[in-house]
Amino acid sequence: MIFLFGFKHITKLKIINLFILFFLFAITSSFYAASDNLMDTIAIDSIHIVESRGIFYSNLINTTKIDTITKENNATSTLSELLFYASNVYVHGYGISGFSTSANIRGAGSYQTVVNWNGFPINSSTLGTYDLSAVNASMVEDIYIIKGASSTLYGSGSFGGAIDLLNIPDWDNKLNIAYAGSSGSFNDYSNSLILKLGNNKVQLTSNFQTRNANLNFPFTDKGQDIEYIFKNNCLKSNHFNQQFYFKNHKYNIEAGLWYAEKLKEIPRSSHSTEYDIQKDSILRSYIKVKRNFATSIIQINSAYLSNYQRFASLPSIQANQLLLDIDYRIFINKHYTIELGNFNHLTKAKSQYYDGLINEYKYGFIIGTKISYPKIITNLFFRKELHDYYTIKPVASVNIKYQIVKNKFFVSGDISRNYRIPTLNDRFWVNSSNPDLVPEHGWNYSLGLQYCGKYRQSEIELKTNIFLSLIENLIQWFPTENISIWRPENAKIVWSRGVDAGLIYKYKIYKIKFKLQADYIYSKSTNKEVYVNSETLLNKQLRYCPQHNTKVNLTAQFKKYFLFIGQSYTSSRYIDEENSEFRKLSGFYIANISLGNTHIINSFSGRISFSISNIFNTWYRLVNEYPMPGRTFNINYKIQYNK
Repeated sequence: MIFLFGFKHITKLKIINLFILFFLFAITSSFYAASDNLMDTIAIDSIHIVESRGIFYSNLINTTKIDTITKENNATSTLSELLFYASNVYVHGYGISGFSTSANIRGAGSYQTVVNWNGFPINSSTLGTYDLSAVNASMVEDIYIIKGASSTLYGSGSFGGAIDLLNIPDWDNKLNIAYAGSSGSFNDYSNSLILKLGNNKVQLTSNFQTRNANLNFPFTDKGQDIEYIFKNNCLKSNHFNQQFYFKNHKYNIEAGLWYAEKLKEIPRSSHSTEYDIQKDSILRSYIKVKRNFATSIIQINSAYLSNYQRFASLPSIQANQLLLDIDYRIFINKHYTIELGNFNHLTKAKSQYYDGLINEYKYGFIIGTKISYPKIITNLFFRKELHDYYTIKPVASVNIKYQIVKNKFFVSGDISRNYRIPTLNDRFWVNSSNPDLVPEHGWNYSLGLQYCGKYRQSEIELKTNIFLSLIENLIQWFPTENISIWRPENAKIVWSRGVDAGLIYKYKIYKIKFKLQADYIYSKSTNKEVYVNSETLLNKQLRYCPQHNTKVNLTAQFKKYFLFIGQSYTSSRYIDEENSEFRKLSGFYIANISLGNTHIINSFSGRISFSISNIFNTWYRLVNEYPMPGRTFNINYKIQYNK
């Protein structure tokens, strides 16, 4: 059904699109025909085969990967909880687990961060954001954070950055069965069962997870100095993920299915007894077919993505997407790589909020190259997108990484032109949409330094980046003369700038391994020009955007035992555009600790850990009127059989 999408809608493609499709297949055929006559072939490193376009062409100084130990310690956490504790991404949400949460990177809005699952964008086509609480951390193997990601690689909405969620096969696996669970404060219980089966040609992974939590917690109102119970927070969720992988010397086939449902009680505010019930369900499926040639790789990617959301007191919103992408990567030699790509995306949405069934179709092409030498790596990309409704200007990007001292000291620079298309809600919401909206667009710049060193028993890595972003025609919703009705407008130009820095230090003494990871980001995002509303908003910091965000994590391992200590600081945030000092949210410091051990007996292993979050019982809020819980306790356990 997914493949029929390409043929069913082929008549909608314009001449330029048909030409690209023909060119890609024609050049593939020519390489295939010539490959039998080649005396010498170029060895294609396996990493070239498995890496997505975004990772393969990214500037690694701007890229952070969540390490395995951190993921293991947060196996039952949601993606929002993991990023909150383990990265300098600012997670913006309305409260304890299950509330809709999103990521703000480098001072950009949550709708300016792209989230991808195995290369497919999964941001809501209606809202533009992605709910990080809808993903359990152990549902994927690798999590990458790409700061200042380019629209040439990630498409609409990547001003702040991108988060890549990847399922990766373990070709050495024969049989792996794991059961994991957790019990925590406020009657919070999670369970998961993972089965991995296969050999060096076929791998099959099944992952089922469930969570049931009451989540009613006490908090003290600082204004009245009275303790309340934040009620009506119940959360129930189920996730199922199925992955299939096949490979031989010519073909790689990958397929995935992900179904999830969530039921969450949503209190109106911390003091209200009224609440709503949010029901979400997602169905995502994809298949990738990759053909390996002597000097090139062609890959056809197709996906079906379905999202359903409903509040008990409001109508539902249903959005479905069909995606068909073709990528062709040519390895000219060990120094030069060329990328040719074509994409076709169809979105259908239905709701009583919209006037009928909504159809949105976009397509386009990507051309790029990677030039790699021992001292310098350069990536150049160009993207042209054609849209049913909007004229999208071509975008381009370039990033360069130069090795100043061999394997030790590097400098990098990035320039990219980015854009963001208005969401379906912006365009079609009954009585509120604005058909005159134009896409956001602007430029991202960054300059980075990286140092890597090894000294006997220690390793150190230092990264720092200076970044700047200009976003024109920023879309924002404002109340109309009828205050109960809001309407989106192209409101302003936003100037974001700052610095982010990271440190990873590893040290081994006797049999104890230490790892210290520290991240800091300073971000100032202000209104450079205002089209709508008062000019008094000029040079004001954006709402809910902290200027300082720091994370420091220490991990120690001794034989079968481990200890994790995490600390974070988030500075104050304004809750209004006028930057009223008396209404801003205070900064907060959070400390967490986790300790446990792992036992291995033949093919069996067991792991148990005990953690305390918010050790000092800090009172804080991410959003006004929604307090976060104080000190919480959690026990995690895992039993695994590995043949």
